[in-house]
Formats: sequence, C-alpha cells, structure tokens
Amino acid sequence: MYESKTAQHHNNYFYRIFSDLSIFGEYIVEFFGSGVADPLNLDGMYISDGTHINDVLEESRADIRAMVPLKTGHGFVCFVIEAKSYYSNDLSKNGIDQVERYTHDTWDKDKKSGNKYRTPVLASILYHGDHEWDHGDNLSGAYGEINSIIRSFAMNQRIIVIDLRKMKDDEITGSINLTTPLFIMKYLKSGISVISDKLEQLWSRYTDEEINSLRFKVEHIKYIMGSNESESPEKLIKFFRGKKVRETFMTALKEWEESVKKEGWEDGRKEGWEDGRKEGWEDGRKEGWEDGRKEGWEDGERNKSIEIAKKLKLSSSMSIEDISQLTGLTTEEVKDIEI
Repeated sequence: MYESKTAQHHNNYFYRIFSDLSIFGEYIVEFFGSGVADPLNLDGMYISDGTHINDVLEESRADIRAMVPLKTGHGFVCFVIEAKSYYSNDLSKNGIDQVERYTHDTWDKDKKSGNKYRTPVLASILYHGDHEWDHGDNLSGAYGEINSIIRSFAMNQRIIVIDLRKMKDDEITGSINLTTPLFIMKYLKSGISVISDKLEQLWSRYTDEEINSLRFKVEHIKYIMGSNESESPEKLIKFFRGKKVRETFMTALKEWEESVKKEGWEDGRKEGWEDGRKEGWEDGRKEGWEDGRKEGWEDGERNKSIEIAKKLKLSSSMSIEDISQLTGLTTEEVKDIEI
C-alpha cells in the first residue's frame, strides 16, 4: 500500500475539506498572500481534470490541483496542495518529489495544448506529522550534498510549507471554515479534550452566526472519531467540554445518525457489516462500475466543460476561442452558453 490506513484517514478528510473551492481559495489568500491572490480571478477557479498524476496518488487523495485564471484573461496559475500527515525521508513520499512531478505534468499539458507559455505552478505542503519538517521549502533539497554553485544552476522551485505543529494558534487565521479543520488537524493526536478546548478558544473569535455557518460538521466529527476508534460517538461527545463546541458537534452527531439510519447502517452493523461490505462492495463495483462509466462518462465530462466555460464567460475576459481550446467545446457551443 502507498500509505497506511491512518494516513489514508487523514487524506480523505483533507481532500473532502480542501477540494471545496471557497476553502481552497481562502487557503491561497491566507498562505500565499495578497501579492499572489490579487491578480487572480478566484471565482473562475476549478479543480483540474486529472488532478492526480497517477492512480496511486489518486487513491491516496493526498493532493489537490486547481487551475485559477488571471484577471487579465491571459492564462492560468496552477496551485497544488500536498497533504502530509506523516514524516518520510523517501523523496517519492515526502511531498517534494510530487511537487516536481506536478510541475512537469502541468507543463506537458501546456505543450500538448500548443500553449506559447508555461503555466506557473505554485505548490504548498500542508504538514501535520509528529516529526519536525526538515526537508526545506524548495526543490533543491532533492539534490543531496552538492556544491552550492552547482545547486544555484539547478532547477529550483519555492514551496510554501505549512507545518501546523510549529504554527502558533494566533497565526492560524481566516474564516471559521478554514481555521477549524486546521486546528483539528494540528491537535488531533493530542486527545479530544484538548481539541475541545482549542476549538472553544478558536471559536471565541467568531460570532454565533459565524459558528452556526460552520460547514462540514459531520466530516469533522467523523475525522475525530476515526482517530479514536475505540470510543463510540456518544462517548466522544462527552469529552467536548466547551459549550459552543459541544452544542455544535451534538448537532453534527444527530445529522450523522440520521444519515446513517437512512442508509441502513445499524442493520448492516448488527448483521455483519464487515461481511456485507466485503461481499457486496466487490459485486456492486464489478456490475455497476463499467456500466456507469460508459453511460455517464461522456455526459459528465461535457457538463463539466460547460460549467467551466460558463464560469470563464462570466468572470474573465478570455476570448471565445481561448475558452473553446481550454474546455474542448466548439466555439459555437461556447457562444450558445447562457450566463
């Protein structure tokens, strides 16, 4: 396996939260800064097709690649967030190597599309492992022990490394929908009571209205529970000591329980969840995957291209021809899209 079950649990949570465009966009503003964000049309951002380099990385869900158009309408900037919940000296797993491969892959797409210029690739590693991050913040660390002059001539790339374990709480800023998952990731291994206390302190920055607007509450409680598998959700809630945190996650737990009942979770669990999962998942996957892929792939790809074209027509000054080339739609199809 590419990563452990625990790492996969972290990555699934990361991907669910940060593939949300509003949260990804705010991440860019907070960690890359206004100098990077101001020239961008964040409303036109989309998660890139083929966002993963290969099937192994797609399965790990440890990274997200997004394309953001420039306000000028001339080109895009590619952003990559690589999540790391564990430390590794292996270049193929520590994030540095992935950044280089994403750059190469993005430029290869530019070449195949006939683009005159290459798309800038801005990378960030979101790290919340136990070991201190010591791989540096650029690609030159991949070259090992070499002469500094030789190193200065070699291809390099700056990487924004967010080491949550080293960041002070007041350095984690932004809306409640960005700061909450970052706090949970930072303190997950410290225990539920610590998470509760830290979230209570964090949420004191926000109004009741902002707290009520918190998104992905069910995902947050699932993530916390998944790292404390020996405890039931009901017992976990008792460890949330702060009033705001307890009330918020009690609501999330009720929502989760309702969705679980609808899906038949309780029956499946009592009658042999693991057996049912093993026997039914494979059959369902074999019988439905190919049919669903054949019937839905073309429509899904076309609909996605139309949505991207609609965003670009609405929020950028790109020409009809450029939008056509980017999305694969004909110029007539682009013209006919209503906004």
